[in-house]
This record gives sequence, C-alpha cells and structure tokens, in this order.
Amino acid sequence: MVYLLGDVVIYPHYDFLHVKTGTSMRLTCLQTNTKEVSAGFHFSWYRHDLHRFNELTKLVGNHRMRIKSTPEASVLQLFNTTTDDTGVYRCTLDDDTFDFTVVVIDDTRRKD
Repeated sequence: MVYLLGDVVIYPHYDFLHVKTGTSMRLTCLQTNTKEVSAGFHFSWYRHDLHRFNELTKLVGNHRMRIKSTPEASVLQLFNTTTDDTGVYRCTLDDDTFDFTVVVIDDTRRKD
C-alpha cells in the first residue's frame, strides 16, 4: 500500500513506525508527476532529532544509512538501528514534504 501526498507517493502507507534495535528500516518516496520528473526536481531527506530540541538535520549516507535517489524515487535505508535513531524523518520534493515518525524500541532489555 502507498500514501499519496501531492505529487509524492509515500511507502509505507502509515507515518508512525516502530522498529526494534538491531534491525533495518526502509522509507520510500515516489514521484508521481511526470512533468516534474522531466523538470529535474530532486528528493532530500532530513531528520528531527527529538533528543536535541527538535534540531533538523539534512541526511547523507554513511556506514549505517543508505540513500538512493533517482528523479522518480528516493529510498532511505537504515541498518542496525539503535534507540538514537528515534526521530522524525522527512522526505521532501521541492514544496512537498512528508514526515515519518520512527520509534526504535530497545529489544535487548530483559522481559520479566
């Protein structure tokens, strides 16, 4: 299932995700307006760090994060998640934005 926001399709179709520590997650935005694709618009990813007073940071790939973008789509993959990855992830395509709230749950704690 997908979620349509303006000219951007969002997958997963919900905007609140629970992820366990040590797992991977994938967020996808798809461009649906063929006129804008040909015009060369591009995607960007940001993250609101909930632990640092909602600081908004532009994301770039690193050893645990991969961002692959084409004019038609952008995928953010995060590997080996930690609780520090909890935050609001924002996909933008020029004037369109969509926020994913991601909560990473510590799966290593003992359950009594």
